[in-house]
Amino acid sequence: MSKREFLDRLCAGLRSIPDPEEIQGMVSFYDQAIDDRIEDGMTEEEAVGAMGDPEEIAAAAARSYRGDAGGAGGGRSGQRRDREDNGDEPSDAETEEHIERDGGEVSRVEIFDTSGDVSLMPSRDGRLHIYYTASALWRYRVEGTDTLKIIRTKNGPERQLDMDIFGHRFSIPAPNLEGIFKKCLHVRVLIPEGWGGSVLVNTASGDFSARGVGLGELTARVANGDMDIRGLRITGDLTLTTANGDVSGDDLTGENIAVSTANGDVELSCLSCGELSVNTASGDISLSQAAPGRLTLHSASGDIGAYLSGVCRSVNAETVSGDIGLKLTGHRDLYSVSARTTSGDVSIPDGSGLGPNMVRLKTLSGDLRVNYTDLL
Repeated sequence: MSKREFLDRLCAGLRSIPDPEEIQGMVSFYDQAIDDRIEDGMTEEEAVGAMGDPEEIAAAAARSYRGDAGGAGGGRSGQRRDREDNGDEPSDAETEEHIERDGGEVSRVEIFDTSGDVSLMPSRDGRLHIYYTASALWRYRVEGTDTLKIIRTKNGPERQLDMDIFGHRFSIPAPNLEGIFKKCLHVRVLIPEGWGGSVLVNTASGDFSARGVGLGELTARVANGDMDIRGLRITGDLTLTTANGDVSGDDLTGENIAVSTANGDVELSCLSCGELSVNTASGDISLSQAAPGRLTLHSASGDIGAYLSGVCRSVNAETVSGDIGLKLTGHRDLYSVSARTTSGDVSIPDGSGLGPNMVRLKTLSGDLRVNYTDLL
C-alpha cells in the first residue's frame, strides 16, 4: 500500500468524527510517522505497513473521540477523567511490565505508537528503567540494545465477538476491543542522573510529561495531547510538537528549543537556550524569565507576550490576529526595534533605539507594546 492510499483510507475512516481539527491532527501525525520511517531507511511500503490497518486506526480514534463508546463523558476529556479516576495503577485487564538497563549500555530510547500517556522522570538507583502497561489485546515490544525501541503491538491472535441476534449467530472480528479491554497503555521512563542519552517519543493519543531529568536530546511528537515539561537539562536540542494540545514548561535549558502546536497555547518560563522557536496556528504564546540568544515567535491567531530576562541578539515576533507585548532587559541603546501593525496601536515609550540587537514585531490586526528594564 502506498502512503497516499493509506492516508486516503485513514481520512475516509475518520469521517464519523465531527471535529475537522481532530481529523487533521491524526492524518498529519501518520503522514509524519511514515516519513520518519522512510528517513530511517524503510521503503514506502514497509513504512506504511508498520503503521497498521488504517480502518482499525480510524475506528479506534472514533471510539476514543466519543469517550470509549460514550461511557467516559466524551472526547479526550472523558479519556483523561477515566485515567485520573483509575490513577497510574494498571486495571484488572492490564499488567505492568518492566525492563532495566545500565545507563552506559543505552544511548537512545525510542517510543512509538502509544495510545496513552508517556512520562520521563528521574531514576533513584542510577539505572535506566522502563515501565509499560500491557492489556489483553495490546502490549509493547522492546527491541535493540544500544538503542531501545518500544513499539506497541498486538498481544496474541486476533479475537472475534460472538453475538446472537433474534436467533441468528454472528461472529464479528474485533481486533480492537477497547470498550472491553482498556486501550490506553502508558509508558514511564526513569532516567539516571548524568545519563546524557537521547529520547524520541511518537504518540498518537495521550499526554507527555518530563520532570527533573538531564538528556543529550529530546524529541516528542504528540498527535492529540498536552505536554508538560519541568526541570529539564538538555545539552542538545529540545523539540516538542503537538497537533492538538497545550504546551507548558518551566526551568529549562537546552542548545536549541523548538515548540509547535497546531491548536493550543504555549506557556514557558525560566528557560535558557541558544535559540528558541515557538509556533502555534491557533493559540497564545506566553514567555516569562526567558533568556534565549535568538528568539522567533509566531501565532496565526493569538496574542504574544514575552518577558526576556537576558539580552537577546535577535527577536522576531509575528501574529496575524493578536497583540504583541515585549519586555526587553537593558537600555534601549542595546536594541533596534521595528514594529509594524496594519490595524492597531504601537507603544514604545522609551523609543526604538539604534543598538546592535535587532527586534522585529509585526501584526496585521492588533496592538504592539515594547518596554525596557534594567540589566539583572
